[in-house]
Order: sequence, then structure tokens, then C-alpha cells
Amino acid sequence: MDDDLAFCLQRFVKEQKIVLESTRVEQEKTYHAAVHENKKVDHEIHSSQGDQSETLATILEFMSKTIDKGYKNSERYIQSSTWSREQKFWTDILYNEFLQKIHSYDREQREKNEKIRHKLERRHRADQARVHRDILQLVTTLRILAVGSSKKNQDAFQKCFMDEQKLDRNRRQTNKDGDAIAPVIFGSIDDTSTQPLPITVTLDEDFENWKESDNSATKKAAYITQICKQLNIPRDAFIIERVESGSAIVFGVVCPPYGKLVMKYFSVDDAELGNLSRHGKITMITLGRFGLNVKDQVLFPRWNRVYSCGPEGTYWTGSLNRAGKPYYCPVGWTRFAIKVTKTQEEFDQLYGDYHVAYHGTKSAVASDILNNGLQGSEGCYREGLNIYLSPSIEYSAHPRYATPWQQKETGKYYQMVLQCRVNPRLVEVGLIESETLLAKNAKTFQIDPNFSNDELEWILPADKPVGRHDLICYGLMIRITYDDPVSLPSSKWWKH
Repeated sequence: MDDDLAFCLQRFVKEQKIVLESTRVEQEKTYHAAVHENKKVDHEIHSSQGDQSETLATILEFMSKTIDKGYKNSERYIQSSTWSREQKFWTDILYNEFLQKIHSYDREQREKNEKIRHKLERRHRADQARVHRDILQLVTTLRILAVGSSKKNQDAFQKCFMDEQKLDRNRRQTNKDGDAIAPVIFGSIDDTSTQPLPITVTLDEDFENWKESDNSATKKAAYITQICKQLNIPRDAFIIERVESGSAIVFGVVCPPYGKLVMKYFSVDDAELGNLSRHGKITMITLGRFGLNVKDQVLFPRWNRVYSCGPEGTYWTGSLNRAGKPYYCPVGWTRFAIKVTKTQEEFDQLYGDYHVAYHGTKSAVASDILNNGLQGSEGCYREGLNIYLSPSIEYSAHPRYATPWQQKETGKYYQMVLQCRVNPRLVEVGLIESETLLAKNAKTFQIDPNFSNDELEWILPADKPVGRHDLICYGLMIRITYDDPVSLPSSKWWKH
């Protein structure tokens, strides 16, 4: 791995932490606002209880006094022809039916409110877990990208991963929460239809419970039954290879072809993983291989490109056609290619007819997009969020989307943007919108001479998983300059 790329990826991790923490804070505010609103509703619901509510108490008291007046205080009504015993009988029934309906309605509303509260709490726990999971997943991805590079870079990313694991463990020990959701981390994953899927489960349990020989076999058998039931796979599809200390760490494999089902299970909404975490006392799950070597290298140097007019550079004029959308030469940028398929032929077959688009790294879904082509899961998604892409690398390079970083030792400035291929179908169901960065008095300023300002934002729905069959990151685009990027001719529009 080139040192320039290593520096960018390290800064990417720091930036993602800031972005994700900001997202977490916003989620916290949203959650507390929803809880406050829910409490208001809860108060209104409780106000319908006779023993707690002035409103219902007043109604019931009024009814009681009225009927008592008819029954007891005015016996002449009962004795008279205008208030017969039959009328009294039916009045009793109506009175009791009314009470039953009021209390039934009250119960239904309180149950409904409790479900809303429970859903809010589950969503909040999932949102909090997602932030920590995303950071762990990101540094895991960097470890995978570092394979085959210098030992210094591999060691640096290994240390980064270990540090994040330690922070996560400390956070869990400090904030004991029986309903916490275990992060699921994806490593290097082979074809699960033909190859075993390695799975490691870290348990909040004493290793001694597994260590005793008399109890070990029974414990393993019971755990296999439990986890297979939870994952909805046959009992013989999961094999425990060993159990190690460090609490209790279960190493196993899911036999093919059931790995695909397990991958799908772990690709669902984080809130759905709460049951597995809670019932299984699980603190972390990893899928795939982490003991990587050079043959597992995912950077694809053969397709690295320096886009320039120089003798060693790649350059073309005009546009290339990518499924009906233009692809212009990203002059001034260097691409570090990612191997998302085993061969170029396979890539062309799967993604040759896809649009080329870009995504800045300063977003809550940047690490998802980067991981999408590597982890082989069902895909990335963020409930309530969209994925923003652009056909213009210049638009994606705006500091709002891709912060420039300066390396103090060399004085060089760096920017990183993700180069993607996106299924035309996804663009069709999404929206193509105008830019949103220019000031109102500068809307006539053209951002990129190759594109109209009216087509610079592609907004893709992400409320359902966007898998690698629809969107992949296949290149890390790096711009390296000795001057602040704001001074570049192509960045003049930043001032507007």
C-alpha cells in the first residue's frame, strides 16, 4: 500500500469517527425528542384512567351522581311510570358497558403506547450500536486493504483495530446494558455457497464454563442447538472448531451452502440482532477470515491509474459511454483500484453496463459504500437516509463532502473520493437533482464544465439494503497537491 494512500485511509478513519459521532448525537436528540413526545402521549393516555385522571374521574363522577340520583335520591322516578324497573335494569347495563369500553380503550392505548416506547428504545440501542460497529468495520476494512502492502502499514491498521476493540470492550464494561446489541464485523469472505463461512462469537461468559472436560461437550452441543435455531439453519450446518479464553471466544464455521443464509441474517436491521445478543450473551461477532496473507490482497495495482496528460498518465478527451451516462477523465486524480471480482472479465460482465459515479468520504454512508464490494453481505443501508452520488468528481470533492487533509511532514494536501459503479435501475428509481452547494446569488456559476448544475446529485433510496449487485466502490480516488485545493482552477466554484 502506498504511503500516500495509507495516510488518507488513516485520516478517513478519524473523519468517519467525527461524522459518525455527529450522527450519533443527532440520533440521541431525535430519540429524546421522540421519548418526550411519547411521554406527552403517555400522559394523555393515563389521563383517561379513572383513578389517575381528573377528566375521566369527572365524567364517571357525573355519571355516577346522575344515575345515583335516578336510583337512590329520587325513588319516585323508579316507582313512577317514567322510570320503570326495566329502564333501571337497562341503565345499569349501559352504565357498566360504558365503563368496560372506557377501560378497554384505556388498556389498548396504554399497550399501544408501550409498543411505541419499546420500538423507540430498540431503535435507539440499534443506532448507538451501529456507530461502534461502523468504526470497527471500517478499521477492519483498512486491515483488509493493507494486505500485501508494507509491514509498517499492516501493523498500523492491526493496532488500530485492536485499539478499537479494546475501546468497545471498555465501553460495554462501563455501561452494562443487558439489551446492548453486539457489533457484527465482516472480514474477507469467500463464496459462501461453496466455501465454509468462518464465524467467531465472543461471549460475556466465564471461559471456565467451557473448559471442564465433563461439561465441554454438553456445553458445545447446547450452544450449537441454540445458535442454529436462532440463525434458522440445520443443526449440522454449524461446527465449533475450538473455544478460547478472553471471556469465552467460540471459533466455528458454517458449512456451505448455509453461509449465505447466515450472511443474510446478519445483514438485517441492527435492531433485529438484539434477540441474538440478549439471549446468547454475545458481545461481538465476526464473519470471514482475518488471518490474511498476500494472496488475499484486495487492492488491484494492475488497474491503478494516474489521470494526467503526462507520458505516464491516463488521459482521454470527451466522454466514455457508461450505460447512457458520460464518464469523463478525472484529471488530477490517482485511482487505487479495489479488487471486487476475481477477474477483469467478471467485472465487465457484472458492472460493465453500470454508471460511473463518485461519493465523498465525509458522510454517514461512506464506510458502508467502501465495505459493500468487500464484505459480500446483503449490502449497506441507513433507515431514513439516502445515498448521494454524483457523476462529477469535482462536485464530490467539495470540502463539505471530502475534507482536504494536510500532512505536516511533507506539506502535501490530500483529498479522497470513492469511485463507484451504480446500477442504472437504482438511478431510475431515485432522483437526479440540481446542486445544493452554491449560494443563491451564484446559481448561474457552472461547477463542472462537463455537466449541467441540474444533474449533479443522484439521490438513491437506502431504506432497504443496497447490495453489491447495485452499488460497489471499486476505486479510491486520491488528489495530492502541494497547494491548498481551494486554489486549484477547478475549485474556483468553492468560493461561491
